Amino acid sequence: MTLLAALSLCGLGGIAGYPSDVFDVRPSVTTLSGGKLSGIVEGGVQVFRGIPYAAPPVKDFRWMPPQPPIPWSGVRDASAYGNTCLQGSAKGEGSEDCLYLNVYSPPSLPAGNANTSLPCLVWIHGGAYEFGSSNQYNASELGRFYMQSQQPAVIVTMNYRLNIFGFLGSDALRGSDGSTGNFGIQDQRAALRWVRSNIAVFGGDPERVMIFGQSAGAGSVTMHLSMPLSAGLFSSAIMESGAFSAWTAQPLSYSEKVYQQVLNVTGCMDAACLRNFGAAELVRAYKELPVGQCCRDTAGNPWIPWAPTVDGVELTQHPWDLVRIGRVNKVPLILGTNTDDGASFEPLSYLTSIDHYKTAFNSWYGQVMGTHIASLAAAAYLSNENHAEVPELSDAWWAAERSMTDQNFACPARFASSQLASHGVSLYQYLFSHVQSSTLHKPVVFHGDEVPFVFLMASSKATLEEKAFAEEMASYWYRHAAFGNPNVQSNGSGPVPPVGPPVVPWPKVEHGTSGSYLRFDTKGKGGIRAVHTPFREGPCKFMTEWLEKSIAASRAGAMTLFL
Repeated sequence: MTLLAALSLCGLGGIAGYPSDVFDVRPSVTTLSGGKLSGIVEGGVQVFRGIPYAAPPVKDFRWMPPQPPIPWSGVRDASAYGNTCLQGSAKGEGSEDCLYLNVYSPPSLPAGNANTSLPCLVWIHGGAYEFGSSNQYNASELGRFYMQSQQPAVIVTMNYRLNIFGFLGSDALRGSDGSTGNFGIQDQRAALRWVRSNIAVFGGDPERVMIFGQSAGAGSVTMHLSMPLSAGLFSSAIMESGAFSAWTAQPLSYSEKVYQQVLNVTGCMDAACLRNFGAAELVRAYKELPVGQCCRDTAGNPWIPWAPTVDGVELTQHPWDLVRIGRVNKVPLILGTNTDDGASFEPLSYLTSIDHYKTAFNSWYGQVMGTHIASLAAAAYLSNENHAEVPELSDAWWAAERSMTDQNFACPARFASSQLASHGVSLYQYLFSHVQSSTLHKPVVFHGDEVPFVFLMASSKATLEEKAFAEEMASYWYRHAAFGNPNVQSNGSGPVPPVGPPVVPWPKVEHGTSGSYLRFDTKGKGGIRAVHTPFREGPCKFMTEWLEKSIAASRAGAMTLFL
């Protein structure tokens, strides 16, 4: 029986093991880092929103590592989300006072049903390091499903500084710790430290914290795997479409270039002047910067002008280089991609002719690989399967979309998977290939299409089969958080009860093998199934070599790499 069917047959009091009166009382907790909170109940889940995990990063604290939260007296209302961080648009939505997180937890149980030491899932949102907030991800339904299916967990979502406030880097902005350009990542770490100190009062286990994220959120998880200062703050991780991609970090030389452009466009001479600039005005000013144009002129990504910085303190090398030598925080991992991640970055009207595609491909990849090899690769992408049922998507578009997917998501994931396995990391890989029933272009599995299934935030057009599929996918994520393995049903001890078996056993990526992965789709389209053939082997030979050479050139300051 699916969650939808089960909930239609029982009231909230019917959630096994939970007396009905726990859903009628407004919950409260006292944290160790601030004070007392008064939350709300949504769908049987206790929700505490807008919890400050750091002091507002304003005025002198702009472009500084996050500071401890300011304690409050009395009871803080935690029924509403906190401010979103300033978004990367000229409208200036959001606020600098934005370092808030949200906690979703099961209600406390009476003695004899100890609801403590539960696994904790900490979500890091994506948005190209420029947009997004925790407010977009209501985890109440996911928490309710975990309760209903006897998989109790605590879920945390967070905000972190974005765009110019989170990722402007320069020697002129180095803090007392010597770091620069990674303020958004430091915010995330501060949230993880808050979780470690406080999650027990919500029933969570600070020793079983899984971080997971999508796109720039997966890039952020990559950062925490690559940064020694994040070691010990999480026990497992999942990266959805963004594992160890080239765009996850940029050299300090590029950050310095952007910093100088910011000074020019604001008329400031130094960081002190920038710190006195109004926040909304600063966003409008940086939107005038030719950052995207700069990246189009080199080997970069016109859509991601911001990224963490290889500052020599927080991040000593590009994550691609660190994973190759095994200098990462070794925890059990899941990483994967969507079939058509690159489709979200290719306008439907783009590259309508084969000649245009070949010219663009050779210009982009030929500067590193040589025109002959680039021409062969361009032809190979054109020879792949085309979807004639969508006439508005040309052969040229499909070829460009596939190369974009491989460059930025699929091939970095394949490379990271191989390297991590060779260094003894417990690793599982997936491919999400389900075409949502609400998708207009039916063959396309877009970037981010898996997120509603992970969070059980299905659209109103979702089928019952899709809702059951989402529950199966969420259960894999839960098992990985609870036991560090998506196949394990119990660790044999502790308060977390045994859970149901996986629909399909997920093959582990083993060092020295050709690689296996789990393919996620609904039953009507092949279902969830294990695949034991190499993932994107042919195309990734070309693309991985291009990435290797391009990252080396970026390291030397000859190129700038973004998505």
